[in-house]
Amino acid sequence: MKRIVCAVIILAAGCASAQVHIRESAAISPVENRKMIASYVHGLSFELHLSVPAYVMVTLGEQRCRGNVLQFVDTTVYSDEKVTSFSFGFSTVGQYYIGAYLNVTDGLPAGSFKWSVLGDGLPVKSDSGYFPEQPRHTTGMFYLPLISSGLFAASYYSTFKISIGTSGGGAGWPLLQGGSAWIQSTGVVDCSENIWSPESDSLTLRIVSGSRYASFHRVDALTGADDSLGKIVTTVGDSVSLITLDADGEEPDSAGDWVVIEAESNGFAGRDSIFLEPFYLVHFKAYYPSTIQSAGGFNVWLEALDREGRNVMIPDSVRISISPDSVSRRYGSLIAGDLTGKVLTGIPWSALSYGSFTYLADGEDPQGPVDIHIEISFPGQNVRPTDIVFHLLPQPAIVTVTPSSIMPGDTASITVRQRDEDGTPTDFAADKQFEIGISSGEDYGVILLSDGTKSGYFSNVTQPFRFIAAGEIAGDSVRVGIRVGTEEPELGSASPGGNGASGAQIPRAAKGAVAPRLKPVSEANSFYWRAFGIGYAVIRGGMKIRVTAADSTLTPLGDKDNKKADPYCSVPKGQPDTCHRIIDFSKRDTTKVTIAVTDNDNKPVPGYPFTLSAFVRPNSGGHDHNANRPTGKFITPAKDTVASFQGTTNGEGKATYTYICSGFGGVDSILVKGRTDRDTASTIVLVQFSGLIELTSADHYVLIGAHSQGASSLHEKNHYGTSTLVDKLKELAGAAHAEDNFRLRFNDMSLVDGGPFDYRNNWDTPHQSHREGISADVSSVALGADGTAVDITEDQLTEWLASLTQDFGYSIENEVRTARHYHLTVK
Repeated sequence: MKRIVCAVIILAAGCASAQVHIRESAAISPVENRKMIASYVHGLSFELHLSVPAYVMVTLGEQRCRGNVLQFVDTTVYSDEKVTSFSFGFSTVGQYYIGAYLNVTDGLPAGSFKWSVLGDGLPVKSDSGYFPEQPRHTTGMFYLPLISSGLFAASYYSTFKISIGTSGGGAGWPLLQGGSAWIQSTGVVDCSENIWSPESDSLTLRIVSGSRYASFHRVDALTGADDSLGKIVTTVGDSVSLITLDADGEEPDSAGDWVVIEAESNGFAGRDSIFLEPFYLVHFKAYYPSTIQSAGGFNVWLEALDREGRNVMIPDSVRISISPDSVSRRYGSLIAGDLTGKVLTGIPWSALSYGSFTYLADGEDPQGPVDIHIEISFPGQNVRPTDIVFHLLPQPAIVTVTPSSIMPGDTASITVRQRDEDGTPTDFAADKQFEIGISSGEDYGVILLSDGTKSGYFSNVTQPFRFIAAGEIAGDSVRVGIRVGTEEPELGSASPGGNGASGAQIPRAAKGAVAPRLKPVSEANSFYWRAFGIGYAVIRGGMKIRVTAADSTLTPLGDKDNKKADPYCSVPKGQPDTCHRIIDFSKRDTTKVTIAVTDNDNKPVPGYPFTLSAFVRPNSGGHDHNANRPTGKFITPAKDTVASFQGTTNGEGKATYTYICSGFGGVDSILVKGRTDRDTASTIVLVQFSGLIELTSADHYVLIGAHSQGASSLHEKNHYGTSTLVDKLKELAGAAHAEDNFRLRFNDMSLVDGGPFDYRNNWDTPHQSHREGISADVSSVALGADGTAVDITEDQLTEWLASLTQDFGYSIENEVRTARHYHLTVK
């Protein structure tokens, strides 16, 4: 039976007059892309190489466009005999995708394949693969990825479209003077009846009519910067959505006018137009209550009308400004979307939910009725501002929180007094009942009654009241509103703000009972009782905690004054001292550590509680073991030495303690934590002999350590020393290699940061004289020219040292008997 390998190449084509667009080609320009595709069109060749002979049949598919129907035309190319190499050339237009399939009929031995596609003057596109053995009398098919992800693509314009519309009303909606319109451009593929965006194709936009009224703009999505692009702009297709048509030029007359823009890409062009109305043809009507109580609030609803009194859709791009007059600003603030303030300028119309903004009477409490004036202004010429006026009444109850600024977890007292007709505060009767609750910031505290009951809301209760702040807040500071009602609505009447319906019976809560919370709508209608007052407590958050150390670097325990004899080791008279020394931890270096706490206004916070702790960074200083590692300690006011303790700041918001370092080389960390997990700060103190450098590997000497001797010391980085020691060891190794062809072996020096070298991993028995980077152990066994072990004598070592620089001072301790090395120390 004949085995057949079938490679299928599928190519999609458009109409004959089509423009060719390359959708993917890395690091080359669209113009270069078109040059490349032209070369492919006029000279494509395909080659297939198999590791086993086979009959080859290739089907070449071309997609053609007739009307709006896609048709495929197939051409078959095949070999007359079994071959391992097959190629052909072809020339066609409109190729969209090149792929291949390998059809195996009646079995094919396992083997590999390679393919390539080449155009005139272009790099080869190729790939290879391996096909498994196919059983006889079966048909298998697997994909040969001739060009993965599509080497190029072609899309064919038959028309080109551009659309203009306003975000408020969509396409066809008029553009108001001072507003903006979006732009969309598309090329249309007739064959597939799909709209295709030109993406990376060059695109030119121009205003061909009404250019004195408008220009193109681009708004940066990150910075919000609005850049004017003029009347003509060239960009790429996928950036059109970032460009707007802004009516920022002359204002048309009362009849309005048309603005026409044209877009051109790949030789095709399209036009669209939008009608521009003068902005002064639009005015606004506001809906709002005529009277509110201080500490209340309400929404102002805006309705846009044309000069005929009909509703007008305002585009989102239009911006307005809202401002109370200079007197009225003392009594309240404005909210529009995410914006809050006394004066809101340039508010996007889209930020006004359903065309509304909010006025909150959260400022001063007037002594009598005050007229509040708010002006709403709009861009454009001949536009008269819209003014609204309402009456603000004083609070009938005066609520005072003492102190008004507290820390998380603190308690403040709440007093309620009534306002006489002349505005004078007087006390309520002792048995006067109130409604009291948290009207804003309800997640940050509770009300406390005299009987110990706590809740966010009570009804029918008497004074005294207290406020307990939450132990933790989420921001820098939180302003909590505490509302106290003094007059209940009559039964059978509706409560203010729509909390009840006409004729509804409002139930009375039992005295002292926790009443159900109503869903907050605003401070004006969240509670039942209609005569009220509001006081405020500010919970200070965002504590700024800093911890600093007077010295950033401390000296680790050294060789001289902070080691003591091992009581369990004695040295016979006249014999070398082979005893290890026990570290004297009482000799550790110290520094002063200061904690400073300020609030969000950078004012010192006295009496602030904190926890101060000392840690050591794991594996620091060259110690690769951490169990029972000594930490730094603090000397407390009680003269105790502890690794962690609790303290408070003094009257200046500070606290200072003596810190005793860990004593071992590495990084000591000092952490201070305040009331919350957010209120933390840390600093580090380096415990080290500064300036130690590493002796790195070289061909003429060998670095060894405790591991190579079969011990269990956990100190990988053990070849550090002063620059003098490192340089002399290199010279010494060079002399031994030059004179006797020996490769010296250097054992322990010092660790990364120096300090005690506890090679027994117990933090107690340091390696003698290996703390300051001035000593090294030179093995008494070197490597000869053939790599075998060679013993070296002290005389040989002395001779090599003598050949070095004459001003090199050193001493040698012969520790061969106990440790098989010479202890070399520079002076």
